[in-house]
Amino acid sequence: MNMAVELGGNELRSPLIAASGTVGSVVEFAEVASLRPYGAAVAKSVAPVAWDGRKPPRMAPAGASMLNGIGIQNPGVEAWLQEFAPSFADLDVEVWASAVGHTVAEFARVAAAID
Repeated sequence: MNMAVELGGNELRSPLIAASGTVGSVVEFAEVASLRPYGAAVAKSVAPVAWDGRKPPRMAPAGASMLNGIGIQNPGVEAWLQEFAPSFADLDVEVWASAVGHTVAEFARVAAAID
């Protein structure tokens, strides 16, 4: 069955997009599960510089589920480009980046580095 869709000028094999944070760096997820069902996977958000994230505890029970607050821990865009981006071409899915920052200039810095 052909499930291809066009989104923003990109042809995706499937309308399913793995949201940022649900598949980590995407590279690590691909080591344990298939990305074949997805049209794209959004990598964990990356900032202009490394962020440590929240101090523990990062998770708390909430009845039959849990709450988490990781705090967007990431290595910073330059380390991300060196550590993860080179492996994206080897994956069986289109990988999209997710930028994070405190100011418009920080978002622009990440976007320029990734572009």
